Amino acid sequence: MNKAVRQHQQRPLGMLRTLLALTLPALAGLLVMALVVPFNQRRGRNLAIRTVSFLALRISRVQLTIHDPDNLLSRRPAIFTINHESALDPLLVAALLQRDVVPVVKSELRHQFPVGWLLACAGAVFVARDGTGKKALGGAATALSHGQAIALAPQGTRQAHVRAGSFRPGVVHLARDTGTSLVMIFLRNAGARMPARQWRLFPGTVQVEVLGEIRAGDATLEGLERHYLQAEAEAQAP
Repeated sequence: MNKAVRQHQQRPLGMLRTLLALTLPALAGLLVMALVVPFNQRRGRNLAIRTVSFLALRISRVQLTIHDPDNLLSRRPAIFTINHESALDPLLVAALLQRDVVPVVKSELRHQFPVGWLLACAGAVFVARDGTGKKALGGAATALSHGQAIALAPQGTRQAHVRAGSFRPGVVHLARDTGTSLVMIFLRNAGARMPARQWRLFPGTVQVEVLGEIRAGDATLEGLERHYLQAEAEAQAP
């Protein structure tokens, strides 16, 4: 059997796997929150985060290889930043952080069911694409004051590669105003698992590297970009 025939036969299976990976975990998360949140909101959200991310990655056969994971579960409050390559990134972040984390996502997701409803129940902060500065991230500051973590992509939109000048200043304002450190996460190969403009998941491994921590007083947009640009260069090196 030649390669073209195999790819043609595997395509329906891949689409079915993607559909199951995006719907069944969401329904399970909604059920968990409906049963637990009325009694304990934080516990219900944390259980839903773990349930949705575990099921989605297991069904899609996406694996995570994590380098230096110490800060991921222990640091609360914290601002976790990621490079944004794929629509899969929110699930990857949920699998990495697992508890007491509030995602900052684009406002358009609010109206996409069931994803938007699930994010809203999880306490997500919805920000317009052109939103910058203190006002846009007010909800994130509130979550940090309650001892939770924030997860966001400083680029604001998906990019195949980190580009100089693409980071937005809101995350630095948030760190300085709240006195909260930045913990930088670099995702490698996330774009290959769910490419842009393709609502299909491809099995494989995502390499995760924790680049380190920037204290609130030392946070600058240039310094944050520099860490990610260096990680991008190392990822592209032969």
